Amino acid sequence: MVSTFVPQGKLVADVAKSQGLKHVVYSGPENVKRLTNGKLEVLHFDGKGEVEEYFWSIGVSMTSVRVAAYFENFLGPLKPVKASDGDYYTLDAGREVCESAAQWTSDNVSFHRMPQYQACKAMPMGDVPMDGISVADIGAVICSIFNSPEEFVGKAMGLSAEVLTMQQYADILSKGLGKEVRDAKVSF
Repeated sequence: MVSTFVPQGKLVADVAKSQGLKHVVYSGPENVKRLTNGKLEVLHFDGKGEVEEYFWSIGVSMTSVRVAAYFENFLGPLKPVKASDGDYYTLDAGREVCESAAQWTSDNVSFHRMPQYQACKAMPMGDVPMDGISVADIGAVICSIFNSPEEFVGKAMGLSAEVLTMQQYADILSKGLGKEVRDAKVSF
């Protein structure tokens, strides 16, 4: 996906420019590699960030929207899974998240070679809060951006509805599911 995303995204930017579009709303995460001066690399973020940078560099009239993690991820790749002892559930990063995490590097250490990756059953957030938003809330915001281009063209903005730790997300899931959900407290 990452290998094709950048050329496809740049092609879309070129077409937007050649067609003289008056306002493009681009949504994607920031380029982590650039933000950390090469210390961290998250390929699916970096590729989308590279495309955003390209849109800006060729002068496309646009607004960049950086959306937080979707709450709906807790129904899919981050869904709670039964703990090995069976008494409670933990937040599972899922195979897709673990595979993409294998692309990350920190201080020139390959993430997939770290012992924690071998199990890869949790989000390595520690007690750092994570922004989140529901997919259902994004459309109204994007509509407002399109309806008021003079206010938003040339700006980059983040969208978030909540900023919670993984344990706080687990507590909300526990209440909603009627089952105990815990953060596995994995950090790197």
